[in-house]
Amino acid sequence: MLTLSVTDDYHGCRKLWERFIPQNVIFDLWDVRNCFHRAFGRRLCFVTAEKDGLTVGFLPLCIVPETSTLAYFPGETWHGKTWLEQNRTVADSRETLNAMIDFACEKHGLGYHIRYLLPDNGLSIDVEDETGYIFVPSAHSCSMEGYYSSFSGKNAKKMKKESSVYEESVTVVYDRAEDFEVLIKMNTDNFGTDSYFSDPRFADGFRNLASYLNRNGMLRVTTVLIDGEFAAVDAGSIYKNVYTLLAGGTSPKFRGIAKFINTLHLKYSCEMNFDHADFLCGDFGWKAMFHLQPRPLYKLSNTDESVFEKSAEACHA
Repeated sequence: MLTLSVTDDYHGCRKLWERFIPQNVIFDLWDVRNCFHRAFGRRLCFVTAEKDGLTVGFLPLCIVPETSTLAYFPGETWHGKTWLEQNRTVADSRETLNAMIDFACEKHGLGYHIRYLLPDNGLSIDVEDETGYIFVPSAHSCSMEGYYSSFSGKNAKKMKKESSVYEESVTVVYDRAEDFEVLIKMNTDNFGTDSYFSDPRFADGFRNLASYLNRNGMLRVTTVLIDGEFAAVDAGSIYKNVYTLLAGGTSPKFRGIAKFINTLHLKYSCEMNFDHADFLCGDFGWKAMFHLQPRPLYKLSNTDESVFEKSAEACHA
C-alpha cells in the first residue's frame, strides 16, 4: 500500500531535498535552487511516497499560478516555462511517480508541466523536452587541435579563422563579478522581451545565483573588451570538475564575437581537463555547428503548450 504526503513548509522541504537529491551537478544544490525561489516565492508542494515504512518516492514541485500548473522546484519561469535543467525524479517505479503527480494535482486542482528531466532511474520517461549540449575535452585529447580534427580540413580552417578575428585587438578579463550587470544589459538590449532577464524576478534570481557562486568560489566570469569597450560577457560555474555556462551577453557592434568567446570556453575546458563543459539547452544556431555533444532531456506534462505562450505574452503586455 502506497502512502502519499505533501510538505509545503520551507524547512521541511529543504530537509527532504538534501536527503533525497544527490549533489552531483550544480543544479542539484539547494542553495542554487533557492536563489530563484527567493525571487519567485512559489508555494511549495514536495511529494513523498512510502511503502512498508520506507520512502520509495520523492518529487519536489511548486505551484506556478500564471499557468495553473505544478512545475519542478523552484518554478522559475521564462516565457512561461521553467529554465533550470537536469531535474531529478526519485521513485522505485513509474507507477509510484505517476501516483505522486496525480496526488499533487488532485490536492491543488492543477495540471503539471515538469521539464528538463534527466533520463535516469529507468522510469521510461521518454517524451523529449529539449536538447542540451556538452563539450567533452577528453574526446579530443584535451587539445584544441584534437577538437579541430573533428571537422573537415576546410571547416577547421574556417573555424580557426572566424574564432581568431579579434585575437590581436581584444583584452580578456576573468572573474570580475561586477561585469554580470553588463551581461544583463547586453542580453536585454539584444533580445528585448525575449531575454530571460526581461522578467525582473528572473533577473533577481540570476543576481542571487551569481552572488552565491562568487561567495563560494564557483563563479567564472569571462569578459571580452575591444579598445576598452565591452564586447562580450559570459557567466558560468565550476562544480565537481564540470564547467557550466549559464548566461551571456554580446555587443552587436562586434560581429562574430560570440564565436570568439565560445572558443575561449572550449580552450579553457581543455586546459583545465574538465569532465565536460555544459552549454545547456537550446542550439541558438551554433552548438551543433561547433560539434558539441547533444544530450536530450525529458518532460512530463498534461498541459497544452499554448498556455505558456499566453503566459509569456501576459508578462510583457
